[in-house]
Amino acid sequence: NLSTIDNTLDLIKTSRQDSASIDISSIPMDDSLTFDLFCRADTIGVFQLESSGMKRLVSNMQPSVFGDIVAILALYRPGPLGSGMVKDYVECKHGRKRVIYPHPLMTDILRETYGVLVYQEQIIQGVQVLAGFSLGQADLLRRAIGKKTPEVLAEQRLQFVEGCLKNPEFVEKCPKSSTPEEKANEIFDTINYFSGYGFNKSHSVAYGLISYQTAFLKAHYPVQLMAALFNGSINNQDNVISYISECKAMGVNVLPPDVNHSAKTFTVAPTGFRISVRTISHFEHDFCGTSPEKETVPEEWIEPLRNSMKILKNRDFKEEAEFLEIFAQNTESLSGELNTLNSKVNIAIFDLKSPFSAWLRREARIEVIRFGLNAVKNVGSKAVDAILKVRNEHGQLTDFMEFMKKVDLKEVNKRMIETLVKCGAFDSLHENRSQLFAAIDSAFHLSQEFHRAEEPLQDSMFELMDAGDAEATITQLEFPEVRNWPKRERLNQEKMALGFYVSGHPLDSYVSEIKILATTTSKMKEGLLAEKDKVSLVGIVVNNTVRLNQSNEKFAIVTLEDTQGTIEFPVFASVYEKVGELLESDDPLLISGRVNYRDEEVGMFVDNVHRLSELRETEAKSMLIKIGAESLNHESVSLLRKTLQKYSGDKPFTFSVQTPEAVSVIITPEERINITSTLIEELEEILPHQTLEFGYPSLKNFR
Repeated sequence: NLSTIDNTLDLIKTSRQDSASIDISSIPMDDSLTFDLFCRADTIGVFQLESSGMKRLVSNMQPSVFGDIVAILALYRPGPLGSGMVKDYVECKHGRKRVIYPHPLMTDILRETYGVLVYQEQIIQGVQVLAGFSLGQADLLRRAIGKKTPEVLAEQRLQFVEGCLKNPEFVEKCPKSSTPEEKANEIFDTINYFSGYGFNKSHSVAYGLISYQTAFLKAHYPVQLMAALFNGSINNQDNVISYISECKAMGVNVLPPDVNHSAKTFTVAPTGFRISVRTISHFEHDFCGTSPEKETVPEEWIEPLRNSMKILKNRDFKEEAEFLEIFAQNTESLSGELNTLNSKVNIAIFDLKSPFSAWLRREARIEVIRFGLNAVKNVGSKAVDAILKVRNEHGQLTDFMEFMKKVDLKEVNKRMIETLVKCGAFDSLHENRSQLFAAIDSAFHLSQEFHRAEEPLQDSMFELMDAGDAEATITQLEFPEVRNWPKRERLNQEKMALGFYVSGHPLDSYVSEIKILATTTSKMKEGLLAEKDKVSLVGIVVNNTVRLNQSNEKFAIVTLEDTQGTIEFPVFASVYEKVGELLESDDPLLISGRVNYRDEEVGMFVDNVHRLSELRETEAKSMLIKIGAESLNHESVSLLRKTLQKYSGDKPFTFSVQTPEAVSVIITPEERINITSTLIEELEEILPHQTLEFGYPSLKNFR
C-alpha cells in the first residue's frame, strides 16, 4: 500500500545515500527487472499479489506489459476463476488458443484482453459501438444487468437487438454462420453473463499501479521494501513469519533488536559486499567480455579477471576482502608488485566515480534489516524514547552498567530489561544472555545506588566521599559463572520477547527431515492438494486449545507454526488420546494426516504425531557434518573429538570440510556414534556454523 511505498522510499534515502533519489511516479513502466520478478512469481510483499492463488495466476500469465497486471487484478475473483475466463485469457495471451472476438466491431475494444470481456468499461464501449447506445443508455444497461430484473432485462435486450440491426456496419460484418438478429442476441447473452464479473478498469489500474510500484521496489531495493513491510505488519504474526522466511530465501539477514543500533522501527543497514553466484555471472558478463569498453575497466585487467573467474565461479559466496585478494593475486603479473595492484584495486573499489565501484555497489552490496525497538513486547514507546535518548546523548555504549547508569529507570523497568536481554538487545554489550539475565537484580541495585548518590548533596564530607564511592561502585557488577543459554532456549526466549524467531528457528536443525517428509504451510495454502490427500507437516505447536466433545472426550484445536507461517486444524478425540501429551510440548513435531477444506480454509485431519528428535534417534542411520575450514581450530577440533567419543555408538558419520579454494574434503572416521538430541545440541554449540544432514534409508511409515 501507499504507506509501505513511502516508508520504502524513506529507507532508501537513509540507507543508500550514494543513490539518486527516486520519484516513484516517474519509474519506467517497462522495467525488465520488474517483469522478471513478475514472471518468477516472486511476489511476496507485492501489493495484492501475495496469496498463493494469485502467485499461481501471475506465474501462468507471465506478465509482459502493465496491462497484464491490471487484468490479473480484475480476473482474480471467484466469478472469473470459475467461469473459465482466466484460462481463456492465459491461453490466448500465449498463443495456445486462437483469439475470437464476439463481433469484428469489438476487435479494438477487446484486443488488450485477447477477446475476453474483463472490464465494465468494455461492456459500455461495446454496446455503444454495436447498438449505437448513448453513454447514458449503456450505463442503464450495465445497471440493469447487475440487478438481474427479468422485465428490465427483456426490455434492454429488445433495445440492444434493435440497435444492432439498425447499425449497417454491424449487419454487414456479421459472420455468415448466423443471422444478424441471432448474433445480436448471442452477444447480449455474452454481455449478460460476463458483466456480472466485469471489474471497473479504473479501479484495477489504480491497484495495478501500486502493485507495479511495489514490485519495482522489490526488484531494485528488496531489502528496503522488506523492512517497510515489517514496519507495516508487526501486529500480523503470519505476515511477519512469511517475511522472515522470504528474507532468508533472499539471503537477507534480519537481525534482532540492539540498544546500540536499533531505531524505533525496522531499519536497513549496509554491512559490506558479497560476491554471490548471481554477482559472479554478472561480473563475468560485464568485465570479462571479449570486447570490453575501455571506460568500463582497463583493458589490461581483462585476462586477469578471466583467471579470477576460474576460482570464484564455483564458490557459494565470497566476502569483499577475499574477492579483492583473489583479484589482486591474479593481476600481480601485470606489474609484479602485489602492493601496487592492491592499490589499483582499492582505487577502483572506493573511488565513487569508478565504473568498477559503481558496479560492485550495485551488484554485490550486502544490507541487513534490523528489528526496531518498538517491536519488542512489554517495552513501551516511553521506554524506547529513553533508550534512544541515552544513545543520542552519549553515543554507542560499551558496557551494560554504563547503560544502566545513564538510562532513566523510571521509564525502563526491570521487566523491560529482562525482555530486552531475552531478545538479544544487549548482545553488543555482553554476549552471554544467561549471565546478563542472572545479573539484572544486581545491576538494578547498583544503578539505583548510583542515582541516589547523584542526588543533590549536603555539605557533609562523608556524603562527598560516598559520591566518589558511587562512581567506583558502578564498575563492580559481577556476572555469575554460567554458560550461555543453549541455542534452543535462546530462540524460545526470543520468541517470548518478540513473538517471532529471528536469529534462527528450531526447525533449522531438521532440514533433512523436512526435505524427506514434509510439505510446508504455505504450500498447503496454495490449494493444490485435493480433499483427503495425504500430507505431513513439520512444525511447532504454538496454540493448543483442548475441548470436550458431546461424549465428554478431549479433542484439540491446534495451531502449528513452521518457517513459512501457521495453520490451524482439529485433533479429534481418537487421535488426541494417543498424542495429546506431544501437543503440549514445544518440541518440533511431524504431524501426518489428510487434507481438509472448510469454508475455503485449508486444514487437515490428523492421523498421527511424532516427536522429530525421537524419530531421528531411532530412524537416522548416518550423519554428515558440513563445515567451513575457517571454523576449525585446535580448540574446536579437540572439543569436537571428545564430544563425538562421548557419544560412541554404531552409526557412521562423515565430515565435509570446505576449503578456501571451494574444494570439499571428505573425512570418514572409523569411529561410530549414537545420534541423540544432546549430541546435536553440543555440536551446535561447538560448531555454530555447521550444517548437519542425516541419512534415512526408509521413512515411508512416517509419511
